[in-house]
Amino acid sequence: MRRSRLQMPVSSIAIIGAGIAGLSAATRLAAQGHAVTIFEKARGPGGRLASRRTSEGPIDIGAQYFTARDPRFQSALEQWRAAGVVATWGERLLSLGKSASDESQWQRLRDDSIRYVASPRISALSRHLSEQLPAHASLHSETRITRLIADEGTASGKRWRLEDSDGDQHGPFDHVVISAPAPQARALLSTSGTDAQGVALGEDSLAPALSEALAQVEMAPTWTLMATLETPLPALGGDADWQGLLVSRGDDGPLRCVMRQHSRPGRQPPSHAKETQSKETLSLLATAGWSRANLEKSPQEVATLLWQAFEALPELRELAPGWSQGKVTLAAHRWRYAHPTQTLPQTSAAAGQKGYDQKDYVHNVCGQGSSGLWLAGDALRGPRVEDAWLSGHEVAEQLLNTLADS
Repeated sequence: MRRSRLQMPVSSIAIIGAGIAGLSAATRLAAQGHAVTIFEKARGPGGRLASRRTSEGPIDIGAQYFTARDPRFQSALEQWRAAGVVATWGERLLSLGKSASDESQWQRLRDDSIRYVASPRISALSRHLSEQLPAHASLHSETRITRLIADEGTASGKRWRLEDSDGDQHGPFDHVVISAPAPQARALLSTSGTDAQGVALGEDSLAPALSEALAQVEMAPTWTLMATLETPLPALGGDADWQGLLVSRGDDGPLRCVMRQHSRPGRQPPSHAKETQSKETLSLLATAGWSRANLEKSPQEVATLLWQAFEALPELRELAPGWSQGKVTLAAHRWRYAHPTQTLPQTSAAAGQKGYDQKDYVHNVCGQGSSGLWLAGDALRGPRVEDAWLSGHEVAEQLLNTLADS
């Protein structure tokens, strides 16, 4: 008989990574009373829900917006909207189309998607999620976990201690959820086969099937350019208040999109008036192909190349002749593992689980939860913010079901 979740003993659960997947899992697990500890290598939560503070306001440098299709994510999103953390955006995006004379021109994007952003910056959502966690959940920032150490365990299974880059150990934990990008998750899983002295524990302690599956995940990089202009951008497509340009939907050319940061809820628009003059801020995201080809270039070189690509857009010059941006301040940020282009195979079995069905892409890393290792992240579902949130939510549900059955 399945034990009621209200009667479950409290488990100690570590989550590696405070991106949207890790925070989603933490929210669900902590809501059931479990002791959750999140480890994040960066200075704060968010992952690719990242913003850079500037004197002219925040610039979103990772995900630029998100959509909601799944009812579970839609329900969470309505709670965030009620809290004032999320708002709709993107009604005035422009894409390249053809005029009656077959000339390229900027046109209002017409689709049925409702786009959302966090306010006043995209990282506000991850900050909100971390701040809403109960007292029995904690976040350790600037803590890079480099090794998983297996204890001898208890009657219910193994326990795990986590070693960070400073050599400090944390735990023990009954369960570990790894929500890092696939290459980093695979590197961590490769350390799970040793005890505290580094002695191999045997093949049964490893996750060979999942490691093999993770090797099939393909991640694409993205370079993001942050630009501050003294002169606001001109009207395009007959719209002075356009919010962004969708330049390319594939890998053709350097630029994928250009987003005007002042157009987002809670931000100050640029002004031409001297007494209230403020500057234009932009995020320019490169295509995956261009980012891959220029992955190891310096940020300074990439910033120059991407800005030159923006200035060279023929549609910009033809539709806004004579426009000059004035002085420009540029900086580039590299996302080495920006999003998956190939997710985990739907039919591969988790280690130790014969015939394991990966329904909803939920993965139990080492068979039936007895190992205590779990995986979440966009490698399970896809590149969207919603995919990452759902993967964390689903692995938390699977973990709770395992605890209820034990």
